[in-house]
Amino acid sequence: MQRTLSVTTVLSATYGYHLVQQLNNSNETHTLDVTLRMQLQVSLSAAFSLQASLGTGYEEPEWMFDVSFKYDLF
Repeated sequence: MQRTLSVTTVLSATYGYHLVQQLNNSNETHTLDVTLRMQLQVSLSAAFSLQASLGTGYEEPEWMFDVSFKYDLF
C-alpha cells in the first residue's frame, strides 16, 4: 500500500506472511514494513523506515528503525 499524504510526503506499508510446514511442525513469520518519505527541500529528502518481524520459535519480536537522508548535488 502506498499513499500520498501531501505533495512532498509519501507513506508506504507492506505486510508479509510466510508459512513453512514440515512433518512435525510449522513455522510462520509475520513482517511489517512502514516507510515515510519526505521532500524537505528541492535537493534534500528524508526517509524514516520501521520494520517489525515476529515468528514462531522467537520470544521477542525483531525491530529495526532507520533514518536516511538524500542530497542531490546536480
